[in-house]
Amino acid sequence: MLTRPNPQGRVVDPDEVADAVAWLCSPGASAITGQAIAVAGREVM
Repeated sequence: MLTRPNPQGRVVDPDEVADAVAWLCSPGASAITGQAIAVAGREVM
């Protein structure tokens, strides 16, 4: 059971989202297809 709305206790920084997008565009993520990857610090959006 969650006792706080955001278990990480912080807001995700836009740079963290950009890092995830950059990785998804890189050759290292070439096997990733058709996925929804939430970069929201467990926050419901």
